[in-house]
Amino acid sequence: MAEYTLLFRMKIHEGKVDRFLEIMREITENTIKEPGNIVFELRRDPRDANTFIGFHSYVDKPAFDVHYNADYHLGNGPALREAIAEIETTELGSVGYCAALMRAERREA
Repeated sequence: MAEYTLLFRMKIHEGKVDRFLEIMREITENTIKEPGNIVFELRRDPRDANTFIGFHSYVDKPAFDVHYNADYHLGNGPALREAIAEIETTELGSVGYCAALMRAERREA
């Protein structure tokens, strides 16, 4: 499987966390409905309430591209960019071990 994962760390501007979380909830609700989405996680850094770390995995890079170009993702772009002070991303390839995929494969077998 050509799984594709994007790891991200976002520092949110002071006073923008609530708006950021609203936007991310909408994006997440749509993301988990995407056929190529395996998992989406967003976590708050326990040491810094304005920093969030997360990742989302897809069956392949084209599935991620569908997500990235989706109306609900792009439509939130300006407000999301306004909330984010810093962002770091890392692309991760597959090593073949993903709990969500392994569970799905077991269900299909």
